[in-house]
Amino acid sequence: WFGSLPFAQMTGRAGCGLLPLFPLPPLPRLLCLLVAIGTPRAFSHYITFGKYDATGSKGKVRFGTPLTLSLDEEDFGPSRSIARAYELFFTWLNNERGGIVIQGERHAAELTLVDDRGSTTIASEAAQRLIDDGVQLFLGPFGDSLTRSVANEVNRSGG
Repeated sequence: WFGSLPFAQMTGRAGCGLLPLFPLPPLPRLLCLLVAIGTPRAFSHYITFGKYDATGSKGKVRFGTPLTLSLDEEDFGPSRSIARAYELFFTWLNNERGGIVIQGERHAAELTLVDDRGSTTIASEAAQRLIDDGVQLFLGPFGDSLTRSVANEVNRSGG
């Protein structure tokens, strides 16, 4: 159903988790998680999961997100599961699919996770550090308030 939504309608929708920060054709600020849904049809001509050898890629696309990794399992256990799912997905993406194809060019995908300790302040600071370190796309953290704080920081930075 995402393929039928205009770009403007997808921008800023609650629950979205990918924030582009690099020069591509006009993508919305918030895309739904590629990890969860695959590539929406509307963007399939921009970003696809290639069937290539990542060793011959034109470079890398850096993904990152703050996630709550250090707090107790009872409250933040899903965050650790999300981290593991991201890691498994990126391993599969690079090893089995050869990375990401963006406008016909292959790119290896790199993942950086930072512990936000369940704090919106730390999540915002971590997002800014990730931006400063060259992360180009953000995956959604666990929880509404953490996702909002990261999205606000990315938007403030011009993403």
